[in-house]
Amino acid sequence: MDVVTLSIKIEQDSLVVQIRTGCGQFKSDMYFLRLSDGRLITSENQSYKLIPE
Repeated sequence: MDVVTLSIKIEQDSLVVQIRTGCGQFKSDMYFLRLSDGRLITSENQSYKLIPE
């Protein structure tokens, strides 16, 4: 398991604070998202791509 810690703004109301590679369902990456109200949630089986503004 690799753990990558970083901060990437996903939308105006959430921030990726950590990515755990291969820890999600079907060995997908697990993303930890910090919402604007302070809650921490996880997301897995999804992909995120950087889109220039």
